[in-house]
Amino acid sequence: MESFFEHVGMIQESPPELAVARDQVARKYADRCAAAGVAWGECLCGCGYKTDLFQRTLFAEGHVKGQPHLFVAGHSKMSLDSRKQLREDYDALRAERGIAYGRCLCGCGQKTALATRTDLARGDIEEEPVKYVRGHVLRKSPIDYTEEDRGHDTLCWVWQLARNDDGYGQMTVMGKTVYAHRVFYERAHGAIPNGYPIDHLCRVPPCVNPEHLEAVTSRQNYLRGKRAAKLSRREAREIRALSLNGHYSNPELALMYGIGRKQVWRIQNGESWKDLWEKGEGGAVND
Repeated sequence: MESFFEHVGMIQESPPELAVARDQVARKYADRCAAAGVAWGECLCGCGYKTDLFQRTLFAEGHVKGQPHLFVAGHSKMSLDSRKQLREDYDALRAERGIAYGRCLCGCGQKTALATRTDLARGDIEEEPVKYVRGHVLRKSPIDYTEEDRGHDTLCWVWQLARNDDGYGQMTVMGKTVYAHRVFYERAHGAIPNGYPIDHLCRVPPCVNPEHLEAVTSRQNYLRGKRAAKLSRREAREIRALSLNGHYSNPELALMYGIGRKQVWRIQNGESWKDLWEKGEGGAVND
């Protein structure tokens, strides 16, 4: 068998004792390579990557200058079988959710980054795609939306996949990331007028129910949001009184006061202006 020193072309000029110690370390390394079924200088985990060479000799730790490290950084706990298992688990998840290789498993359609190192706990394999775009791991879902009662006249369709920082649903259409609620609006009502934002009448950002969506001008959208934020106490009392007396429906009150039906519901049920409930205000509109 070719010795370690012959392999790297080193000349033995050290005392005999050191030469023997070096040869023992080299033989142990060769035995481990043979047991792992890898070539000289390759990571013992079986990944096929070349390892760095030791820069100095430390017999206590089994290091000899010029000899390869046993593992690539981060691979010491990663056997060939465990790497294979990680790939199988990843492929199974992709198949279950209908996700293409290298795309985020939350279903948003975005490409994921390549792992910079192998991490057994996270299930990452170096230089292969990670499972999720950063921040999307909690957005994974096998369905697009769930129907939930959020206080509107009809159920909200709450988006279960990717969302932006403001809570609006996102999806990929023809390679582009778009707002999910705009897609659902166009499916039900046709094209959105150029430059028009979509107002959520239910005031639930992740909702994609077309019945809760309305195309409005930017000014209308701004005024509705501003109005909802700056409702006066007297107006809140009026809304509560009119709704309790059954004079007007929630949609009618929302139009009268320029707010969303969700805001009307919150006033009715004491989620907004709680002190009106605590003080018993709102029973009449002429005080």
